[in-house]
Amino acid sequence: MSGRSVNLSEHQDRFVGEVLASGRYRDVGEVVDDAFRLLERREAREAAKMKRFLALVQEGEDAYARGEYEEVPVDGIGAWLESLDAEEREASPR
Repeated sequence: MSGRSVNLSEHQDRFVGEVLASGRYRDVGEVVDDAFRLLERREAREAAKMKRFLALVQEGEDAYARGEYEEVPVDGIGAWLESLDAEEREASPR
């Protein structure tokens, strides 16, 4: 394990002191470990969202290339989006 030093802001230092005083953590190392676990989970969720987003973009590009799209005039986008919402509500199980 490598040793690293970090400088905490006053707010961060106060927060670490508060969670240590609460008894939820034994020492600063546990606080840091938990913080990294949370950060890793968040990063994994964000990566999964991005992967899904890129897959949807590719799906849309592929559909467009196959000619599977609907042209919507700029002034009709609101009505078109409302129709999609209505279709989704009708398709949802009640």
